[in-house]
Amino acid sequence: MVGTGVGEGVFGLWHRRTGGALVIGFSGELDVWAWEQLGPLLAEALDGHRGPVLVDLRAVTFLDASGVKLLLRIQRQQACLGRRGQLLRGEPRVTKVMRLVRLEQEFDVLDRPPAEPPDTPRAGAGAVEGPVGPVLPLAPEAEHGGRVSPRARLYRRRSPA
Repeated sequence: MVGTGVGEGVFGLWHRRTGGALVIGFSGELDVWAWEQLGPLLAEALDGHRGPVLVDLRAVTFLDASGVKLLLRIQRQQACLGRRGQLLRGEPRVTKVMRLVRLEQEFDVLDRPPAEPPDTPRAGAGAVEGPVGPVLPLAPEAEHGGRVSPRARLYRRRSPA
């Protein structure tokens, strides 16, 4: 298992294009370290994309101001195109931060992917088919039949001593 052990945090980003939509998934702790490492990858994923964006936060375990900046980068890109991005709601503590910083005013916030059956497992429990394609488990060590973007990355960090 990646990122186990005391003092380590893990975060990740994956993305894929399905039809005209871009699906971006984050995992782990979205903090200043994630912002520094994932910001360029996010910019690359958004570069030239003109369609809708769906952001999956179901595997995010922590969100601070730097993580919010990652999400606002997506919102700015969508606003320039006259759109609102969509966020898939995450854990309760992530949802609380979203509410405190009023992200719900900037994005359409969803409890599950559009057209997902109510009994579908959450991210990490198995692939889920939706109108934008499968929402894949966020297990970087699995191959997923080649359906995960080649740009999918996972970073490991150690907390300062």
